[in-house]
Amino acid sequence: MLGYELSSVKERLLLAGLENSSLDAELIFSFVLGMRRSDIYAFPEREMTSNEIACVKDLVKRRVEHEPIAYILGKKEFWSTTFKVDKNVFIPRPETELLVELSIKNLEKIKFPTILDICCGSGAIGISIAKELKNSRVFGSDLSTEAVVCSIKNAESILLKNYSVVQTFLMNGLLKENIFNLIVSNPPYIPTSKIADLDSEVANYGPRMALDGGENGMSYLSKIIKETPFYLISKGILLLEIDHEQAESCIKEINHSDKYGIPVIHKDLAGLNRVVEVEKK
Repeated sequence: MLGYELSSVKERLLLAGLENSSLDAELIFSFVLGMRRSDIYAFPEREMTSNEIACVKDLVKRRVEHEPIAYILGKKEFWSTTFKVDKNVFIPRPETELLVELSIKNLEKIKFPTILDICCGSGAIGISIAKELKNSRVFGSDLSTEAVVCSIKNAESILLKNYSVVQTFLMNGLLKENIFNLIVSNPPYIPTSKIADLDSEVANYGPRMALDGGENGMSYLSKIIKETPFYLISKGILLLEIDHEQAESCIKEINHSDKYGIPVIHKDLAGLNRVVEVEKK
């Protein structure tokens, strides 16, 4: 019965050392049975078919091996939208919603803003902005073919018409015409030597392309800071997600370029430096 199977799975996940064992179990059963999580507890006597039990066991085995639940279920909620995700894209994180929040704040008074989301991955950032700002035109860019496809599918799933994607490295191939009101990016920023030290769910399952920021983690950040002025309009905004230890390095890069105003560092809910905001002169 459902109640018994659910209790057994919770115990197995707990013994595997998974912090959110109860939630993970609920999500797996909800996914397999096509039921709301609340209904799982409302019908504990529900008989499960052999196929349903086998499917649950398969997903539980993957979770016990610390594969992220988002990859197992193929979806992740971000900014009140459910995004399709797979192992080719980085799972959007709650702290990254700060980029969306700041983007909207900077653009809400502009009638027809144009935005570029660099290293867009699943499209979570750009699509969230496009969804909130109906009169905007949002472009995503990513080098990964799989990420581009994922991003397009996510936009199509909510019938979004003001979002499109270009497959390219950063801004390569885009016309340097200073057309963007805002450029936003959550690029790879983990130093190569520190990737192995990350949580196993990230280090073992996240796409390395979306993590590896080079020797000091600044490879992509430096290029974006250097090249963005060619694409932003005057007074246009650049928003970058960073590792909390990279704020000083980013400020030095910004000041060295002499094409920006004074940078502002925004902290996430944990109180860590998370986003660099700066205006083009």
